[in-house]
Amino acid sequence: MRGLPLTTELGAQRAIPMKQKKNARVRSLAIIQGFDESGKPVDTIEIPLDEYYDESHDLIDSKASRESKRIRRVMGSLFDSRGIEVQKFENLYDSSGEITSSQAVHEDGTVEDWRSGA
Repeated sequence: MRGLPLTTELGAQRAIPMKQKKNARVRSLAIIQGFDESGKPVDTIEIPLDEYYDESHDLIDSKASRESKRIRRVMGSLFDSRGIEVQKFENLYDSSGEITSSQAVHEDGTVEDWRSGA
């Protein structure tokens, strides 16, 4: 995802569909990692996919938590019940923990981009 450009507004683009590689270890799972400004991993969580959708999580939902841990980038992968990655995303944040841009790539290749202030 790092090499995919972010646009200036929320939009959907078509891209190459994601590879359908099954992995039994990650069935119905969300894996989310937070990185500091130097790119060093700061925090990683692995949670059931239904919990990811139903509850809030500090890496995604807490500006104060991101600020205190100095998290500037959050990347995640969502895996369905077959163990296939159905979405990956990257969110970028400023030094106060406020989101500045977001990109999600879906299983069918659709890319959604968002940038603050657009």
